Amino acid sequence: MKKILLLATLLVSMGSLYAQAKIEEGFYRVFNVKESRYLYVTDNTGKVNSSQQDFGAIQLIKGFDEAVSSPATVMYVKPQTGNAYDVEAQGTSLYKIINHPANLTYNRQQEAYQIYGQEGSLVQYLGLNEYYDDKRVSYVKIVDRKNPSSFWKVLPITTDGDNYFGLAPSIEVDGKYYQTFFADFAFSFASPGMKAYYISATQYTGAKLVEITDEIIPANTPVIIECSSNKPTDNRLNLYRNGGTPLSDNILKGVYFNNKLRRYSADAVTKNDKKTMRVLGKTADGKLGFIEYSQENLPANQAYLPVTSNASAEIDLLNDEQYASIDHVTADGNSNSGVYSILGVKLCDGTSVAHLPAGIYIVNGKKVIKK
Repeated sequence: MKKILLLATLLVSMGSLYAQAKIEEGFYRVFNVKESRYLYVTDNTGKVNSSQQDFGAIQLIKGFDEAVSSPATVMYVKPQTGNAYDVEAQGTSLYKIINHPANLTYNRQQEAYQIYGQEGSLVQYLGLNEYYDDKRVSYVKIVDRKNPSSFWKVLPITTDGDNYFGLAPSIEVDGKYYQTFFADFAFSFASPGMKAYYISATQYTGAKLVEITDEIIPANTPVIIECSSNKPTDNRLNLYRNGGTPLSDNILKGVYFNNKLRRYSADAVTKNDKKTMRVLGKTADGKLGFIEYSQENLPANQAYLPVTSNASAEIDLLNDEQYASIDHVTADGNSNSGVYSILGVKLCDGTSVAHLPAGIYIVNGKKVIKK
């Protein structure tokens, strides 16, 4: 009887181990046990072989507060043959970067995985580099199998659990919260009160804002999102690998990376050009619009609005009717003379706005703000 009970216990234990060890296809975050750091994909280049390792595309950052709203932490894991897995993230994949899969083996004592690569008889384990950048960012390196930093948690992302994806908007206008967003996964809104928009056309001072009415927004679609609050837990997303209808007239562009330490990678950063790029922000009169960006590189996983080199420093967001009314107000040398309202109504001849109330005007094709 004891032998039967012992065998049953062993079988239950083995079944539990197998359930924990098996990773189904889906969205996950990867978490280093030793330093409580989440794995971020911050570039699309690298090299791993018997003679050279370049892991600069991977960063490790401590804490969930930042990871919760970063698409760089969202890994789509796809089982391959045996213990091998491909990982998709940030518009790229492990196969695209190094032409190798990741092999995972489950450690029962640590209740965590070890990630290793194999080339012939050479087996190399992934662990934590001891070098930090102000102790905020760490990197990975090859370590011994027994190294404490070689253990990783692979945590499924769920809508209603603790390991969810939620937006952390940075722009507040009239009590509402906004941000642009660009990710390689499709999504829908799990939290109430959220909306998505895109830009279908732009002129010198205005951009045509269009609300997205489809439930699922396709992957690789740069959008503007209106959030429920400034807390990620109130702005949860459902994640999908595919789905949604592409927006053929969307003129917004997206940026995946802002990894300034990858100086030799063409896609690690997108240089900001103040003449031809605008980012979402507050205009001088406190409204939501696209404005000039002061930083050297555009932010990761955000969208920007491409504009002509003679565009206004601030681009207002307009509905269909408003946008149609400024069709005749152009930014070239043939602009209609005089002073116009932001909606294209001519107010007077000449260039003076001294007699007009505070507001935004178009004077000879240029935006003028009177305070």
